[in-house]
Amino acid sequence: MKLFKKRTPEPLAERLAINMGFQGNLPSFKVVGRSQIDISGCESIVCYEDDIIKLQLNGYCLSVCGSNLTLKTFFGSQVQISGCICQISLGENA
Repeated sequence: MKLFKKRTPEPLAERLAINMGFQGNLPSFKVVGRSQIDISGCESIVCYEDDIIKLQLNGYCLSVCGSNLTLKTFFGSQVQISGCICQISLGENA
């Protein structure tokens, strides 16, 4: 009887030789309809008003404009904004 050594599955990124550091420090966001945006990589809140929220990201400034905007979550570098979102803009920090 031949015994098989149990293999620990290696991550797909390692198998494909993908450099995971490529996007590791880049901010990202996911827009859900016109009512929610989930953001990762937030460093600080620059402006928080009912109609605009500006966030400091890694080298960028993300502005979310709309009405009844609220920060639902702010944990670590994760932020969730909800409300009626009309405009999202991403610019470089000055």
